[in-house]
Amino acid sequence: MEAQLSPDNYLATHSVMFSYDPFTETGIQATIMLNPQWTIEFALDAGNDMNIGTNSSRLTGQAFVRYVAKNNNNSLWLGFNELGRGTYENSHDNLNHVAGVWGHKFSNSVHMMTEAYYEWERDAALGGSASDGPVRYGAGGGQGTIIPGISGATGFVNYFNIQTSPKDYLCIRNDYLRDMNGWRTGFQTSYISHTLGFVHHFANWLTFRPEIRYDYNLDNDVTPYDLGTKKNQFVATMDMIVRF
Repeated sequence: MEAQLSPDNYLATHSVMFSYDPFTETGIQATIMLNPQWTIEFALDAGNDMNIGTNSSRLTGQAFVRYVAKNNNNSLWLGFNELGRGTYENSHDNLNHVAGVWGHKFSNSVHMMTEAYYEWERDAALGGSASDGPVRYGAGGGQGTIIPGISGATGFVNYFNIQTSPKDYLCIRNDYLRDMNGWRTGFQTSYISHTLGFVHHFANWLTFRPEIRYDYNLDNDVTPYDLGTKKNQFVATMDMIVRF
């Protein structure tokens, strides 16, 4: 539901769950519209965030189905975003990932988008894929400790959007990420964030997006924020999009 390009998102920031799911697949994809209500999609790629032919790439499949109600008030998008060997290899994550998105229109000025996923991997590294330098996902540097067996993570996000004028809307986002083994973030805990944003279109080419956000985790003895020193954080931010 969230996109890589900033202009394609409801808010300036991303949900927690989006920061830890597969970003990019490189391969071949077919999208087939069976009729106005049903669409199917299939793909073969080199694995999540991995180019074809590298020593960590693995043949991975993708399969989705989409349903749109005739009145256009509800839509569902369900399937496997990544399905393959699902094993951490050569210091890189090759995870499996199943996801679903539900869109619901309450009225011409109010709608909601909800997404949920589950991802898993065998023999994963604490904190995720390592890089050649000191930076990796999660806290610390270099490759984390290998976690034997299956590691999993569950994500959920809901966007509630209210159009207040032809050029303005309010966006309320609530999201959740459960990192069951510390595989994705480096900390075994549940993350929750609440965000309130306002979007104003000065013109077709100029958009302004301020927001406030509060993040916290549900385990009192875990401090995942501010380089592992705090258990919560508050953020106020804004951005401006200029289209040309």
